[in-house]
Amino acid sequence: MILKKFIKNNSIYLISDVHANLDLFKECIKDLDLNKEYLFILGDLIEKGDQNIDILDYVIDIMKSGHVFYILGNCDNVLREFKRPCNKERLNKYSRVLKKTILNEFYEGIGANYLIDPFDIDLALDLINIKYKKYFDFVLNLPTSIVINDKVLLTHCDFSEAIKKNLVDNDEIDKVKNYPFKVCGHLPIPLFFDNSNKVSLSPLVKDGFLYIDGGNNVTPFGGLNLVKLNISDLSYSFKTFYSYKQIKVINNQEESKGLYKAIKTKIDSYTLSNNLVKVNVLDNLYYGDIKGLSRDHKYIWDITNIFLKLEKEDFVYLVSRGEDVSLIIKDNMLGLAYNLNLDLK
Repeated sequence: MILKKFIKNNSIYLISDVHANLDLFKECIKDLDLNKEYLFILGDLIEKGDQNIDILDYVIDIMKSGHVFYILGNCDNVLREFKRPCNKERLNKYSRVLKKTILNEFYEGIGANYLIDPFDIDLALDLINIKYKKYFDFVLNLPTSIVINDKVLLTHCDFSEAIKKNLVDNDEIDKVKNYPFKVCGHLPIPLFFDNSNKVSLSPLVKDGFLYIDGGNNVTPFGGLNLVKLNISDLSYSFKTFYSYKQIKVINNQEESKGLYKAIKTKIDSYTLSNNLVKVNVLDNLYYGDIKGLSRDHKYIWDITNIFLKLEKEDFVYLVSRGEDVSLIIKDNMLGLAYNLNLDLK
């Protein structure tokens, strides 16, 4: 469903892929006056976090202002899976493997712990669809794209991903593909690293779309981008919000490259690109050779082996601390730092 909105404001605010992180979402929008300013949530408000029901309640409430809009994402669309007839085996795997899902919050709400206790899934889905009917009615009637002033297209993902995720069909894409400015989330920006292997979490334009997903609750180094888009000239600015601790640099560090290990993080993957190898096996992130390491992985993420340039008294975000080297974010760039250069107290 395509929703067309005509607004008089010179600018709008955009955010995507919050993934059930209500606390960080509130931090992002705390300075917005939602009785005057417009906020558009570009899908995937839920899943992969542990505040699914709470964030839906919060967004339903702030949408009463008439200035907040929410687009259906593929992770929001998971609610369709809970309608019978359904794939019980798929739901079983979904609940037990992913764990941080809205389904498990629903199970808890009806007094069942599907992760531990066997439970009649048909009975569970009947109870869920009764108790949580308002969420199904709300989410499954969201628009799949919003057009602002016949000029800007807002959607959850680019067109190829939209087809792949069964969010839209070709007829809907034909209706919106020619708008001059298109914004989406869905694919975390860290996937789009440049030839220098510097990984940024800042919004970027690629293949006709402005991508704004900072990877919150998806990559082990993600954040949320709040983007302010000027409707008249299509310029934009942004601020990135992180859940990580901010720490102070105590010594200078020159930018360099290196091969190191001992970073502890949650990536379960490896990839090879531009002659740099980034691997995770059993919670150990390696920067080096993949020979002899397991190739059993679920997702592919690109990291970095670049030590960022640091100045004394700089503040950086600590993503993951290793024995000698830590993964940090400085000025929205992901990189490494020697622990002796950081105040880790």
